Amino acid sequence: MDEWIMDDRVILKKNPAYNWGTELSENRGPAKIDKLVIREMKEEATVFMELTSGGVDIAEGVPAIFLEKIKEDKNIGVVEVPSARLYYLAMNTQKEPYTDIKVREAICLA
Repeated sequence: MDEWIMDDRVILKKNPAYNWGTELSENRGPAKIDKLVIREMKEEATVFMELTSGGVDIAEGVPAIFLEKIKEDKNIGVVEVPSARLYYLAMNTQKEPYTDIKVREAICLA
């Protein structure tokens, strides 16, 4: 690791002396790229702008609201993979309107 700035970026640089890897590794020598910059972007619009302007090469978890626009861009390839994420919505069933089972069922079906 060459640089780490919390909540901003991590910069990884190639170690030319690296020569280790398991027998399953395709590359047991130094990395094939010289430097990798991993940036944290909190604003969804920033991710979109950086990706479409060429400011970044890869973006993970691009918001769905930008997906169609990104798919229209011939310079960007989109790879969609299923997610194993679990989302949880807690409801206080002792307070209105959640005391009504029909309301809870409607939320589940939404």
